[in-house]
Amino acid sequence: MNKARWIAMMLMLCWALACAGCGGGGGTPDDGSTGPAPNVTGWWLESWDDRDDPEGIRPFQLIELVDHGTTVEYGTQFLLQKDDRALSCDDPGPTAPNRRCWRYTIESSSRIEGLAERYHGDVLDWAHLRRLTPAAMPDGTLVVSGRVEGVEAGIDATHAYALERIHGSGQIGIEINDPDQPEYTVLSMTGWGLPPIPPGTYDVGYDPGELQLYVRQGPGTGVADTGSVTLTTSTRDEVIGWYAVEQRDGAPLLGNFNAKVRVIVD
Repeated sequence: MNKARWIAMMLMLCWALACAGCGGGGGTPDDGSTGPAPNVTGWWLESWDDRDDPEGIRPFQLIELVDHGTTVEYGTQFLLQKDDRALSCDDPGPTAPNRRCWRYTIESSSRIEGLAERYHGDVLDWAHLRRLTPAAMPDGTLVVSGRVEGVEAGIDATHAYALERIHGSGQIGIEINDPDQPEYTVLSMTGWGLPPIPPGTYDVGYDPGELQLYVRQGPGTGVADTGSVTLTTSTRDEVIGWYAVEQRDGAPLLGNFNAKVRVIVD
């Protein structure tokens, strides 16, 4: 048995034992543990296992689920099949040698949990415990005007949110995500020091006192080469600002952002 598959089996076993021993939250009946599976339409905070987190799991993304009874829309990415309390998907299919698989259980109206796996050449590449808990709908904004690798970005998000990533190298990164895009969309900024990055105007660059900036939309990535970023508000709870930069290929990018921050540690 290869190491990755052994890890996956151990994760599943630990998850099953934890569910068996949780007793619905220390003896309190779970609001969805019996009867028909609840409708899971709404916004959810998705977390995954992380050995560096004291609780063993950390936030990963905000995602909107739309429950149609036998299927559940998982953001704009794909459909999960719903069979009573089981949610599942094999993308692009169960026999594809390169595929991603999701096996979740609706434990209650306030908790969904299971495993996500990725295979390359029919060999398990990684497996992660995933947990979803209800979250408020993100109401941040993100505007990106310009072309990314020759493709018009035209991003005007109204459900944007930010993740703050603390790197061991003394760097702090802020990623502002647009969950409404069918392809992965993010504005990323990286600076030096401890969080939060202080408010102010920063030149684009890689030295202390400067900010790195790039925009990723689907397969395209635009890396800023010159210009500036202004943070008018920058706290552990909120980041507001605007930017005017030129990418390495000479194409300009302009925009602004106003998003709530959920701090996570890499």
